[in-house]
Amino acid sequence: MGNLVSQDELSDDLLNLLIAQTGFNKTQIHRLFLRYEILDKDKKGYLVAEDLLEIPQVKFNPVSEKIIEAFLPKNRIDLDGKPVKSGHITFSQFVRTFSVFRPIRKADNPEAPNSKENKIRFLFNLIDSSKTGQIKHEEIFEILEMMVGVHVSHDQLVMIADRIVNEADKTEDGSICFEEFQEALADLDFEGKMAFVSFS
Repeated sequence: MGNLVSQDELSDDLLNLLIAQTGFNKTQIHRLFLRYEILDKDKKGYLVAEDLLEIPQVKFNPVSEKIIEAFLPKNRIDLDGKPVKSGHITFSQFVRTFSVFRPIRKADNPEAPNSKENKIRFLFNLIDSSKTGQIKHEEIFEILEMMVGVHVSHDQLVMIADRIVNEADKTEDGSICFEEFQEALADLDFEGKMAFVSFS
């Protein structure tokens, strides 16, 4: 199955490992496990894009396609050390991905999955669809078009993308690296942001 989870129960070993890795508590992980099992209607032991579209916060999000890409990255190794088939997400990866969306609390470790830097990295990777480590003008335009396309003209979107790149691109190489992206978002308040699921 590529996962330390049986279809009927959540092992204590996996539970403790996920608590340590994600900052979720036992109750929160059990809730995610129940949600995962509901999404895995066919009891395959993994989820695919169609399963993730059953989550209302994903299904009705204008960038749902990008969110699903973030949940289903290529070339992943699961907790048991085995490669995960592209297009599949195991329970452990599901929990680790969701951990980015936990609200930031003062007691959280700055290296935690839900840290401000990791939330910014998640956004950066969401926009960097070419996975080059650089956000290009076209990628900014694409995400803007997904979010507001029908309400803003093509020319206006091009101008907005131009402005974003020009303001964030400190090295003037025509693209935005992670450090430039992070600096551009430094003043944004991430407390509780990017938290589309209640984990209490």
